[in-house]
Amino acid sequence: MNTPFLSSSATPSVDVAVLGAGPVGAALALALVRHGLYTAVLDTRGPEEAQQDPRVLALSHGSRLLLERVEVWPLLREVAPIRVVHVSEQGTWPRVALTSAEAGVPVLGYTVEYGRLMAAFVERLRDAHALFYLPAVGEPWIRASREGVTVGLRHRDGAGALQARLLAVADGGATANRLGFEMASRDYHQCALTARVRADVAPSGVAYERFTPEGPVALLPCTNDYALIWTVGPERAAALAALAPEAFCAALQERFGHRLGCFRAVGHRAVFPLVQRRARDVVGARTVLLGNAAHTLHPVAGQGLNLGLRDAWELAEHLAQAPRDSIGDPAHLERYRRKRSLDVELGVAFTDTLVRLFSNANPLLRWGRTAALAGLGLLPPARRFLARRMIFGARAL
Repeated sequence: MNTPFLSSSATPSVDVAVLGAGPVGAALALALVRHGLYTAVLDTRGPEEAQQDPRVLALSHGSRLLLERVEVWPLLREVAPIRVVHVSEQGTWPRVALTSAEAGVPVLGYTVEYGRLMAAFVERLRDAHALFYLPAVGEPWIRASREGVTVGLRHRDGAGALQARLLAVADGGATANRLGFEMASRDYHQCALTARVRADVAPSGVAYERFTPEGPVALLPCTNDYALIWTVGPERAAALAALAPEAFCAALQERFGHRLGCFRAVGHRAVFPLVQRRARDVVGARTVLLGNAAHTLHPVAGQGLNLGLRDAWELAEHLAQAPRDSIGDPAHLERYRRKRSLDVELGVAFTDTLVRLFSNANPLLRWGRTAALAGLGLLPPARRFLARRMIFGARAL
């Protein structure tokens, strides 16, 4: 990665400035450079800090294909495959298995630590040509006009600015608020409790999504243990986080059952409030939102990051097909918005519907859920359709 403008008195120009160097922003930058577009990546979090993040991410097989194209996938270490997803509801009999063989793919997806994914991105970004990496201190200032965007920032060696035809915001949402994008939000009044847990049965490529009246419990296979995402109410989440390890394992056992034998150990626990947040329009003056800056989803079914990576790939492909001087034009951005709208609409609706239907004890809905799971278990084409929709998004339709 290069920072040539930091010591230059002239204001440099790039085709696209990417704000946010997380997985979505970094994937976008690499996809743009792949097409020969001059790109700058700006982030207030240094690469070393990002690589210390222990969170576990779920990547679909479709996301792997995108990461292969930007040459990140071969650099990843300790990736655990998911070949089967078991779906069930507490207290009912149907069990549905979504398999990679039935979906027609080698695997359904993978788990990887956020820090390891970022280490692979940083290694790849360092080798990329036509790319600036600009570590900023504090929030950059942004001035958009019909002609382009000016971004100014402070850094460890002083201050600087650059001009861009287009600003792509992938920093999670803070900048979208400052730029005046209108957001719609839905508070689920739930929290996600995350941890690594150890069980008698070692991971073997099987993930579990178990629905309960409080919310879903997901267990994803990692190298030697499982990544837990346990959705409960805020007070319950705080109480579970404070339990001694033995008591926590017992509570998880009661909620999940004994399909993995007994839970024996739990690592560090973290709690995150769950809110659906979505921009009413993802394009503005010489600006486009993608990833969590555009849509933050409930973690059920693990769709959020994969949707964001598809945002990045589709935006890069769209920009590469345009004349250079039309990058950032309103009409050009509007065509991108329309192109992405179906995948985003379906992704948001899918996760929101799962939460609404399954996170309650309504007896009528419970009967309907039991019938739906039983029907899904009896219909291979329906299972294949669902699996491929989760892997590839709207392109699977």
